[in-house]
Amino acid sequence: MRTPRKGYVCLLVGLFVVFLISATYWTFVPLRRTCEAESQSKSNRSHIPRGSTISYIIHQKWDDYNIPTVFIQWVKSWRRHHPKWQYWFWTNDSGRRLVAKRYPQYLDMYDNYPSNIHRSDALRYFVMHEFGGVYADLDIESLKPIDPITARHHCLLSLETEAHGILLYSTPNGQVSNALLACRPKHPFYKFVIENLHRTAKTDVFSSTGPFMLQKRYDQYSAMGCYGRDFVQLAKPDDFMPSFDDQPVAIERLKLACQKITIEKDRKRICKRLRQQNYQNIFPPPTSYTDHKWVHTYTNQFRQKYGKSAEKLVDIRNLQINITDVKLQM
Repeated sequence: MRTPRKGYVCLLVGLFVVFLISATYWTFVPLRRTCEAESQSKSNRSHIPRGSTISYIIHQKWDDYNIPTVFIQWVKSWRRHHPKWQYWFWTNDSGRRLVAKRYPQYLDMYDNYPSNIHRSDALRYFVMHEFGGVYADLDIESLKPIDPITARHHCLLSLETEAHGILLYSTPNGQVSNALLACRPKHPFYKFVIENLHRTAKTDVFSSTGPFMLQKRYDQYSAMGCYGRDFVQLAKPDDFMPSFDDQPVAIERLKLACQKITIEKDRKRICKRLRQQNYQNIFPPPTSYTDHKWVHTYTNQFRQKYGKSAEKLVDIRNLQINITDVKLQM
């Protein structure tokens, strides 16, 4: 015979289950509606190439127009492989202007981020949502035209090399990176990212606006069932980021990870390859579209590794790479 106490416990458990189901439903349904609404919205299609949904725009960003000379070769690689694409260069000033004009409800949060790194991270999500195209950090080299992969997808996220995702971050399905993004304009994924930036505004930069935050939002978004034009495709690590971070601190972390006793096949495979390469990067495979150099401009290692080319500056407008004035696009 069931006692009254057990009956109360069962009732409470039942009510809790109903609450969880209801909360899940009302979390997922609005996003599905957002997917449908965003798909039907009229966005600026003037930069979208025929046969593709991702705009023919390359976006890059620095504090101002004066960039360290170490970046020149990689910036030029994008123009060399994408002569028909527009090249938009963003600065702190033009980035803030975009947020103030197109997303004024987020300006206070944007201004109150603790560092320019936070704002730089956040800006790329606003740019992706408003204009679409391809965003690439200045330390990413273009190896060949990116058109073949952008023509097949509506929205792409890059994954860091397996050595990072599996060994350093223990994410077996891959660690999302925010160093290279590609998407059509007005995609609901970036609407979702932007609407949730306030939730992590006061945490560290990786978890606040960086790759850890983006990974979490991707996991949430992909679980909610947006398909078709609203689907987000994860690229293979070798597509955009075949190289691992070869800074001394990162190498030590990889070595320590490989010293741990493990039976996981993927970890063993990666560690075996790293040892065979003597923990040095080899030339990217021919299938790679880009390669990330892991410069880390915000650390002292940047100046130690690149010396004068890290300190000497050049006005990017003098490189004759035909920069589009982003002010005219707002």
